[in-house]
Amino acid sequence: MEFNSVLRLDPDNLVAHYNLGMTLIQKGDYAGAITQYRKLISLVPDDAEAYYNLGLALKQKDALNDAVAELRKSDRP
Repeated sequence: MEFNSVLRLDPDNLVAHYNLGMTLIQKGDYAGAITQYRKLISLVPDDAEAYYNLGLALKQKDALNDAVAELRKSDRP
């Protein structure tokens, strides 16, 4: 089942948001990935991996200040 199909049935499915975000990053759809990670963070505000991936997607969009802010929230080096 495709991630979008899962999200239509269960809009708060954490795994689907995470995996869709990863897929979108791999495809170069950074805006789409940013949307997925922001939704994931709204559901689980302490998910360090989501902040990290959001930061990476923002970096790819040249939103460097926002990227740094999100990467700091990830507690990753």
